[in-house]
This record gives sequence, C-alpha cells and structure tokens, in this order.
Amino acid sequence: MQTVTLVIAIFGAVLGTASFTWQVTTFLLSGARTKTELLIGALGRGGIATGPIDSMTPDNLTRLVEQGFTTPVIAVRARNIGRLPVTVTGISLPSSLKGMSLSVPGGMVGPDLPHRLEVGDTETWAIDLEQVMHFLKAGRETFEIDPALVQMWGQVDLGNGRQVRSAESFRP
Repeated sequence: MQTVTLVIAIFGAVLGTASFTWQVTTFLLSGARTKTELLIGALGRGGIATGPIDSMTPDNLTRLVEQGFTTPVIAVRARNIGRLPVTVTGISLPSSLKGMSLSVPGGMVGPDLPHRLEVGDTETWAIDLEQVMHFLKAGRETFEIDPALVQMWGQVDLGNGRQVRSAESFRP
C-alpha cells in the first residue's frame, strides 16, 4: 500500500510542476513581444529599398543609386511577434559613443509616432545616412573618438516602457 501512495505522490508532484511551468510559459508568451532589425538601403522612386546591414556593400549602394534610389538610409524595422498589440513611441540609433543615441523626431521616413503595431504587423522607419554621419562627426569632434570604432544599433521604444534593440549593428 505504501508503494502505491508513493507512486501517486510522485505523479502528483510531477504533474503539479509541469502545470506550473506551463502557466509561467503561457504568461510570458501572452504579452506584446517585438523584434527589431537594423537595415541599410536607399530612398527613391516613391519607395525604399533595404537589406541586411552585412549584405549592403558600397557597390550595392551605387547600384541602387543607378536605379533611382538616391538617398542612402539606415532603417529600423519593428515586428510584433507577440499575442497582443504594442505601441511604438520612438525610434533611435543608440551607439557605443559614450552612451549617445541618435533620434530624429519628425525627420524619419515611416509612419508617424506613436504607432500601434497590431499582432503580426511590421513597420519600417528610415533615417537619412547623412544625419548618421553628422552624428558621428559630432562625436568625433566632441569626444575625439574615431568614427570607425563606433558601433550603432536600431532601437524601438515601446509604450509599455520597454526598449528593444536590434541584434545587428552598423559600423560606418
């Protein structure tokens, strides 16, 4: 009889642990979740052509210019991969330059901020590459840091106070 009681107790403990783990996982996955990507490309012909940071060479940018995409840009793409809508309140390019960050309110191409991303939605905001270069020049003159050593990421500020940074980074 004691063996049966022990087996039932062990089974109950395992089932209780599995149930608790499932509920914690469901809770963590049920909210808004956002993925952020950093892209590079160019504006023109009424649109934007972008690609991954590591695939865009100076030759590729030259080809884009030849095709009518004349304004080089850095773009931040936000994708809602969660189960609830999320509001994007800001877009920026944080850097390794003494904690400085570049944001261009009103000077970006893309939807107005704040912008609500429904479940499964994706939006892209672009910042003129010339503004990024001015930012790096200011950093060089202020902190005497070589811009080639600076690294920049794409970042999305959310209405819930979270900030989501891209895994990809950009080096000028």
